[in-house]
Amino acid sequence: MNSIGFDVGKKSSHVWNFYNDVEICAVCKLIYSCVPAGFTYVYNNGIFINDSVDIDTLYEVNKKVRNEILQHHGEISNAASPYRALIEAITNQMEDKRHYELADIQIVRYENDTYRFNILSKRALNIFHESKNTLKAIQKCGFKEGNLNVNFYQETVRRLMNNENLFTCIHKTMYLKVTNVSNTYYHMGHIQSLLEINTNFLKEIEAMTEISNKQIRYISARGNDFQEEYPENKLAGFTHQILNSLKTNNRATFMDVLLNGYSYIGKPIPDFFLNKFTDDETFKTIGCAFVIGVKSSTIENYNV
Repeated sequence: MNSIGFDVGKKSSHVWNFYNDVEICAVCKLIYSCVPAGFTYVYNNGIFINDSVDIDTLYEVNKKVRNEILQHHGEISNAASPYRALIEAITNQMEDKRHYELADIQIVRYENDTYRFNILSKRALNIFHESKNTLKAIQKCGFKEGNLNVNFYQETVRRLMNNENLFTCIHKTMYLKVTNVSNTYYHMGHIQSLLEINTNFLKEIEAMTEISNKQIRYISARGNDFQEEYPENKLAGFTHQILNSLKTNNRATFMDVLLNGYSYIGKPIPDFFLNKFTDDETFKTIGCAFVIGVKSSTIENYNV
């Protein structure tokens, strides 16, 4: 708890007339001393779910976090472990049909010697519940950038808790694969999982409602069809141009590159490229799904 509050020796201006007469009673000291004991720790990271409807619920949900971490200790990366425990505990509580229909939940994380606070809204809870199985598919995935290790599971949960979409993360992971960067521990199917989780997020916040995950898989399959027809020695350049147009959100450039590519193989451009570009989120989702298919070895042939 040393990082909570302020140092009266260095920040005397925080008290009236620079004179510190603030005192904590013995009972409060005892309560504050017990606060760290409520956290579940693993590898210097801690997590506490402040599900404070009543003391029994508070105890049960944090007990589930602890049990989840102990049960799967060593199976997944150190960074992702508290996050997986959080999602498992929360979604299990939702399946038990508890009070989550109405309540927002405060999550307190202890990372890098700092306490971080997030509020999980009903929307966020629905996203985690809808994406529970897809999240499991990416829990061991990640990449190393310099001295920084990035875990898919941790990064995804962190962004969703902060109400952020995953487009920049998806674009970066695709770019690393396209450029054959080393220390990437995932394949394009894992990136598709990120895209499907992002689609659940966009639907929940009503930013994109026209594209389903089934359609995403169908678009990826059409990208895989394109890969089989297009010359292999030209594919890297084509993919780079598509990714650059997605990064800059340039629909005109995207369509130019796409039309040139389909003209080269003598095939008509799929209808979904012509009818679905109603907003930026839909454009990026369709574009990313297509690139995933282009760079994947095999994609199941979905029909819609």
